[in-house]
Amino acid sequence: MFSLSTKGDYGLAMMVYLAGSGPNKAVSIVDMARDLGLPKQYLSHVILPLRRKGLVKSFEGKSGGYALAKNASSITILEIIEALEGKITVVRCLSLPDAKEKLACAALCQTRGLWEGVNEKIREYLGGMTLAGFVGKGQ
Repeated sequence: MFSLSTKGDYGLAMMVYLAGSGPNKAVSIVDMARDLGLPKQYLSHVILPLRRKGLVKSFEGKSGGYALAKNASSITILEIIEALEGKITVVRCLSLPDAKEKLACAALCQTRGLWEGVNEKIREYLGGMTLAGFVGKGQ
């Protein structure tokens, strides 16, 4: 079941921060932690899946740090959340990897169609919002 964890919350905050920092401007974890009021060590771990998914890039050296790997208008909130949390599903049976388990769940779950619809609406909503829409808001 989907519930946004601290990892997802902090990761989204980091991405909005990077989007507001400007294109290709490297920002250190230390600066992000200070400006966002979040723990530096935790942010160091949170940024790794974002980098692996190609959403952020790193710069080496004294003035190194992190920046968005693509334009903020091409990064959806869905991409960010799923990079950090995995695929969004509102109920367990929608995320079962095993076909046999899915079949058993579907036979028992008379409301599966309802949850599939809810799940799809959430994915559509988050997939339709980009980082660019958050730059400069609430700061």
